[in-house]
Amino acid sequence: MFKSFSSRSLTISNYFGLSKEEQNELVEKAVKRLRYMFEELDEDDIRKMLREKTIVTALIFPRCDVRSKSYEVAVDYLARLFQADDFMDTEECSSFDDVAFVTRTMLKKPVHWRQAFEPNTDQEFKEFEHMCPPGAEVTMRLFSEIPKSVENEMPEFAEKMKHTLIATYLSAQAHPFIIRKEDPLNFSEEGMKTIREFENGVGGLAEFGALLNGATISKKIRKSLLFSMVSSGVRTYGGLINDLLGLQKDIKKDATNENCILRRIVREGASLETSFAEAVKRLQNTIHDINVAMVRLLEAFPDEPGLANFFQAFKDFCDGQILSYVVASQLKGRYGAMSMEIVTVI
Repeated sequence: MFKSFSSRSLTISNYFGLSKEEQNELVEKAVKRLRYMFEELDEDDIRKMLREKTIVTALIFPRCDVRSKSYEVAVDYLARLFQADDFMDTEECSSFDDVAFVTRTMLKKPVHWRQAFEPNTDQEFKEFEHMCPPGAEVTMRLFSEIPKSVENEMPEFAEKMKHTLIATYLSAQAHPFIIRKEDPLNFSEEGMKTIREFENGVGGLAEFGALLNGATISKKIRKSLLFSMVSSGVRTYGGLINDLLGLQKDIKKDATNENCILRRIVREGASLETSFAEAVKRLQNTIHDINVAMVRLLEAFPDEPGLANFFQAFKDFCDGQILSYVVASQLKGRYGAMSMEIVTVI
């Protein structure tokens, strides 16, 4: 039974009960499935990158059996998410809404990226097509491959991925506003907080965690104010964790518009200590509000099947997000070095 969003009890994935050989087998399966996505990398780099993804997947979706098809789908989703994120971070994103720029960029990418730039025929995607800038649109098409790849084996799972994909598309729409540092029409600090809430990708990951848990909820609950507050809170939580634990990485890459701590320093002249403390306080308030909204929603819908399970999946993901930073830092993965002092403060 779901207790509290801020509960210190952790759910541990069965990945960590596997032998080294069994863990290596998961990596090799991922390499075999996803090698085509990373043609620009050599075999060792692909293997290292996917080893990190198999571990992070187990951390943020701990109730998903790593021997299941669902776990493979989760690894594939995470690999695409990080690949899209890396693409949007490393390219000249000030031109991200420039069709000519994106076209030139696609010509340098592996085949599956170029295929993603072909005219779209996916009816499910069309309702989002004109909402995304071209570069983000390309990355989002990569995700539509996932439900298609499992619709024969797991038709119900593929159908229920809609909420995950919608949240992911919203993230793509938000990204260009985060990376434009000099745009005279940029949003205020409050507006940037809202943009960051959607841009960080946590909404799609949290929804995907609930799907892996087999947790579904009614449209009536999704339309309620309290559920909107929970979803918004989880997205805000995820963005703050990314900004706090990714602070050292963001300082190195000069991500002054993406990270709320650095943005406050640049825009308002706040000290690092003050800006960091404010982010921690905002994180504490966010956790409090998520707890209140969850408890009230459970009280309002005591007979709703799956609601407690849905919230537990959200909590598992958010706990795993912190752990994934720690593990990825130890593996010297995408997050780079990270001070454990920051983890202790959080």
